[in-house]
Amino acid sequence: MESEPKEIRLWKEFFENFKDTEAKAIHQKDKKYFIVDFKQMIRVPELADELFLTPEEIIRAGEIVLKNITGQELDIRIENIAEIMPSMRIKIRNVRGEDIGKLWCVDGTIRQISDVRRVVTVAVFECSSCGAKINYLQNGDKIQRPTLHGCGSRSFKRLNEIKEDWQRMILEENIDELEGSQQPRKLNVLLRRSMTSTDLDPIVTIGSRIVVTGILKDIPKRQGLLELREQETVLDANYVTPQEEENLNILITPHDQERINEIAKEDNVLDYFARAYAPGIYGYEMEKKAIILTIVGGTGKRTPTKTFRGEPHILLVGDTGTGKTQLINFAKVIAPKARYAAGTGASSVGLTASAIKDDFLGGWSLVAGVLPMAHGGIAVIDEFDKMAKIDTNDLLLALSEGRVPINKAGINTTLKTEASVIAIANPTGGRFDMSGNLVDQIDMHSALFDRFDMILVFTDRPNKEKDEAMASIMIDSIEEQKDPYIDSVIWKKYILQAKRIKPSMTEDVKHAMKEWFTTIRQMNANNETQMVPVSPRQLEAVIRYSQAAAKLRLSKVIELSDFEIAKDILMHSLNKIALDPETGKLDIDRIQLGVSTPTRNKISGMLKLAEELQGELGELFPLSDYEEKAKLSLGMDQMEFDDLFEKLKRKGELMEPRSGFIQRL
Repeated sequence: MESEPKEIRLWKEFFENFKDTEAKAIHQKDKKYFIVDFKQMIRVPELADELFLTPEEIIRAGEIVLKNITGQELDIRIENIAEIMPSMRIKIRNVRGEDIGKLWCVDGTIRQISDVRRVVTVAVFECSSCGAKINYLQNGDKIQRPTLHGCGSRSFKRLNEIKEDWQRMILEENIDELEGSQQPRKLNVLLRRSMTSTDLDPIVTIGSRIVVTGILKDIPKRQGLLELREQETVLDANYVTPQEEENLNILITPHDQERINEIAKEDNVLDYFARAYAPGIYGYEMEKKAIILTIVGGTGKRTPTKTFRGEPHILLVGDTGTGKTQLINFAKVIAPKARYAAGTGASSVGLTASAIKDDFLGGWSLVAGVLPMAHGGIAVIDEFDKMAKIDTNDLLLALSEGRVPINKAGINTTLKTEASVIAIANPTGGRFDMSGNLVDQIDMHSALFDRFDMILVFTDRPNKEKDEAMASIMIDSIEEQKDPYIDSVIWKKYILQAKRIKPSMTEDVKHAMKEWFTTIRQMNANNETQMVPVSPRQLEAVIRYSQAAAKLRLSKVIELSDFEIAKDILMHSLNKIALDPETGKLDIDRIQLGVSTPTRNKISGMLKLAEELQGELGELFPLSDYEEKAKLSLGMDQMEFDDLFEKLKRKGELMEPRSGFIQRL
């Protein structure tokens, strides 16, 4: 009598030892897989050892035994290997030829995922001469046929095939695990059969951090019908474990903690960090503080009925050569988790996601943009104005809600984008005009400006005192380091610890915020233009930055000083971008609507006048009459009239069907 294979015997021993697991398998319904706990497997040491030596054979043997027990075809998935056997974890960049065929656990972030495809894995042929049935394994782009049978026949008839559901994802190294200037490496992961089931959908989404347990395999690369020498390394997944975004792989040692506590004891922690932030850039103290607090972030609250995002967004605009790029580059160096994109270089994917043809399985794959990959961290974006044109509608939701629905090439999902954005947008004329309107100078959708908590303006104007101070500091810094120095590793660890704090607000702070908001809202109450100085969005920004200021102190309580910092930074921003040059008062409509309240009133007056003249003079009326009455009744000079008249024509409110005559549409 033929002896029973060792693999089968070991699995029988396993199920004998764990009757509760066996009973669970027998009574399991409506699932195509069964989860085995590795904590139990190690109680049968030989089985656990064989799993690492010959994983494919052991797992297949377990499925055979399981079928005999349950009468069902079930895939075996094995959980808790990564937790119990950290030595079985391997970095993507460390995968080598000797690792092929072995079971490994790989950490990473999902960068790309395909739709589920039906793939022929085995084609069944019949020999035309002897009638023998041949199961022919398939691993190419096209169905492969036998070429010669043992009986000498070269003629075969295809009977049927075995198909499986396959899905491919690309796993990318976690950004917080990279050292220095390392770029993240990628690995193909293959999800087969039950690994494509819908219960994994919440876990297997692009931008998610996961640990995949599976068998490393080599698949031949093909070019047409030719098999190439180069092999495609894939991880044949057996189990996927989600990772919490807060659990970044950054270890804080006791020595690190001493340095963190030392910094936290500074009289003014934010001032200390601001002096150490991008020390090569002179000045911009308030701007540096705003960026630091943006990296730390606030504390969000998301319920089914209401969303208060905790992630502040900040936009840097202004003249070239003012240090904007250096400031945001420093942010990506010190943040625990940061993703970077610049201009049209990332336009093929965009800021949210894009669907591309999948060359591995065919069909389509969804590729993550910067925001999903930055989920739980910050997205640093240069030339945001160029990139925003691609994803405007998606960006509006991503920046405000922290998520974006995707419906591309038949792929429907929702991606998490809970990341703070630090972005640069350049004025169309090269230099920023402080007296002009922000929206007119930056080439992007006006609604996007309102999604930023703060917009910081950088201008380069000759100033003798400022230039002398800047030159002195730059020259002295070559000889001596005067500002506090903080190693980038300590920056990351300090910020990571700060981000984990969820501070509460005292009653005094709540009262002060209410008092400030109601007072500033009444500033223009008696002004006939009815300008609104701030909106509730600015109050939300102050709350976020107050939270961030408390977190930076490693405090669980938001104090009045935190509120004062947040308020001062916000007013510093508003006084540059929301101040109406005509009245000298704050007008939030300059940001939110792209036009000041006085200008909006004049536009309304011009449209009303056009309607009146159309009623008096007919559908077409003379431009000269319209211009004269508009300038007189609305107090406009020639330049302002020409500018607003052109805007109304571009918007389709007015039309000039023939020279010298206009029509109200």
